[in-house]
Amino acid sequence: MYYKAFDFSFSFIGQLGGYNFNNMAMNALNINNLASDRNVSNRYYAPNISPSNNPQISTLYLEKSDFIRLNSVRLGYTIPLVSKRWVQSVGLYVTGQNLWTVTKYSGYDPLINSPRVSNGNQSLGVDYTAYPSAKTFLFGATIKF
Repeated sequence: MYYKAFDFSFSFIGQLGGYNFNNMAMNALNINNLASDRNVSNRYYAPNISPSNNPQISTLYLEKSDFIRLNSVRLGYTIPLVSKRWVQSVGLYVTGQNLWTVTKYSGYDPLINSPRVSNGNQSLGVDYTAYPSAKTFLFGATIKF
């Protein structure tokens, strides 16, 4: 969109109907961590479960990965030039990425990408503590000669 000397653009991305296996929750927040004085999430704690039980792969750690994300926003301003000798225009802009995410997924990022292979099996949809998408800001200038 343009308004006078300003320009503005944005984009959203999202996903519906997907599931992630939250391996981080299974390994880091389960009941057997009580035996080693580590934290346990009350979501995975039940009164009659032994802290010596090993975590088991189950649907308890399968979570919907639906989300909507404000993926990119750009705001720019073109400086009006009085004298156009050798510079045609100068523009300043700021861009932000991964600014806002709405999800019920309890992991870091519902858009996980863990390309790890275990015993020949792909790990797509398995959250192996992948680093979340970074929130970034970029300031810049465009000069046209």
